[in-house]
Amino acid sequence: MTKFHHGVVWFRRDLRFDDHTALLWANSSCRKISLLFIFDEHILQRLPSGDRRRAFLDRRIMNMKNRLGQSGGALHIATGKPEEIFPDLFRNNRIDALFFNEDYEPYARKRDKDIKTLCEQLHIHCESLKDQVIFHPEEIVKDDQSPYKVFTAYKNKWIAKLEMTKTETESFDDAMTKKFTVLKTGRQFILQEQFVKPVESVAWPAVAENDALKEWKRFYDHHIFEYDQCRNIPSTEGTSRLSPYLRFGMVSIRRIVADLLRQPPSVRMPFLNELIWREFFMMILYHYPYAESACFKSEYDAIPWGNRDEWFMRWCEGRTGYPIVDAGLRQLNETGWMHNRVRMITASFVVKHLHVDWRRGERYFAEKLMDYELSSNNGNWQWAAGTGVDAAPYFRIFHPVEQAKKFDPDAAYIRRWVPELKEVPVKLIHQRKMYTRFYAEGKSFHSGYPAPVADLDEERRVCLALYKTGKNLRR
Repeated sequence: MTKFHHGVVWFRRDLRFDDHTALLWANSSCRKISLLFIFDEHILQRLPSGDRRRAFLDRRIMNMKNRLGQSGGALHIATGKPEEIFPDLFRNNRIDALFFNEDYEPYARKRDKDIKTLCEQLHIHCESLKDQVIFHPEEIVKDDQSPYKVFTAYKNKWIAKLEMTKTETESFDDAMTKKFTVLKTGRQFILQEQFVKPVESVAWPAVAENDALKEWKRFYDHHIFEYDQCRNIPSTEGTSRLSPYLRFGMVSIRRIVADLLRQPPSVRMPFLNELIWREFFMMILYHYPYAESACFKSEYDAIPWGNRDEWFMRWCEGRTGYPIVDAGLRQLNETGWMHNRVRMITASFVVKHLHVDWRRGERYFAEKLMDYELSSNNGNWQWAAGTGVDAAPYFRIFHPVEQAKKFDPDAAYIRRWVPELKEVPVKLIHQRKMYTRFYAEGKSFHSGYPAPVADLDEERRVCLALYKTGKNLRR
């Protein structure tokens, strides 16, 4: 039933038309619709120059705009601060409704609260809708309504609720464009398209909405059955590569889950489990926003991190002398992506062997990852550091040589990203004692490859002492 004369749909991290909750609600309740995307200056000013995500975002927005233009619609693009843009739009247009999909990060929640207050003051209907998750952070809670802190308990409740929930999807209808109308502005915010120069090396991910669905179909048709066996092997195509599309909302989470539910539990659960982790970390940051910049477990806030800049820079550049670590950082620096198993190895290494505050590593990933998502990145770094909710205990320390031996046994991944080692025998790369000797002698496998940055057995002992010291200082 039509309730409103002119509604605006505000796109944010939901850059698709298919199964888009806010767009579908606006279509069902408004006579006319305007579509808006804002390059939020509050966010842009925090991004480094040449940021891959910004280049990808620009390409995606232009793709959306061009697609709409071909069918007679329009996507309005503004650059500025939302709290300044919306008053201008409301003054110059007969707008009586605003629709957008929810975002659960701390800044986004404050921003959306302020916009809702503005709409209330101007008697404009404002609707925020669940879209990027299956369950809102307040839907999966304990019986006493408190949030879960243990993943397994959360997962069990999540799955039980899913079994009682219909996962429905709805396709975008090009007929919707007949409702689309142009926005007027008094301060020329609209069409201030401050696009950055594309980064030539960024070929992935592709930016068309159909590309996201193709990527999912590729994984679902050919790899979902072997995912549990292959997802930890970085040299294989065993992962979905969907993370950037999920982060920017180019594919509907409901479509993914609906497809998974067509598979037996043994097939669907390994991948579904990863999607539940994603919502678990969103839930944690929603209920405990302080964890964005502090240890979830406050007893670790006093750890006296060494934070040696030289060691940290060698880690950032992939020059630690530990091949699996260096391969991961080089993959990240070149492509904007790193295999998930290697993310865990590299995070554990820089925190527990090089004694760098997990926040420095988290910030570096934030600058480089195409799929950077605050809650998942924060949650996984705190998991690796032992400081987070349901985290690995601080005394669990991955040894990079043993991890490489287990998950990259033929050194295929290492040799792909550390070509200096192509001629080095695999047995030598996986020989743990060799690194201790190389460190003591200041040598390396190859003249073009660095000697080990540290002796890991010694730094493991230092790590355990640092954590104990930090805990004692908090008492």
